[in-house]
Amino acid sequence: MDALLEKIAMHPYWSQPQHMVGLAFVIGFSIALIVTIISCVRKIERCRVKIEAEIIDNVKRMRTDEDGHRYACYVPVYSYFYEGRTYTPEGYRSSGAPYKVGKRVKLHLDPEYPSQFAERGMDIGNAIGWGIGEVIFLCVGILMLLTEGESA
Repeated sequence: MDALLEKIAMHPYWSQPQHMVGLAFVIGFSIALIVTIISCVRKIERCRVKIEAEIIDNVKRMRTDEDGHRYACYVPVYSYFYEGRTYTPEGYRSSGAPYKVGKRVKLHLDPEYPSQFAERGMDIGNAIGWGIGEVIFLCVGILMLLTEGESA
């Protein structure tokens, strides 16, 4: 088995840098895609209790972009009642404009840890966005593996 692996590793195909980078892309982004899918599915399975929450406040956070410009982001603070207790967690997403205080939204919470919740549309949208990016880089890796390089 070791002789076979050594023979494969010493093949001239692997002397081309784009093949090694392509292999790293394929392995790395395959793992990233699998992790993204699993984490999204697990969160959906855990956060199965549908509740209505109210946005009661906005937390203002200052961020700095790549050019050094500072700007404000707002994170909603939700309030909901579950099994005799009121919870007021901050949201996971941010916006350049404050969220409308008093707005009622649907959340899915984890019944074992009621302060943890999912914003289904937002969570699935984020997973799809990350997944698309990961698939693009996976395709780049596959193309790099299939590309003929200069002869060694």
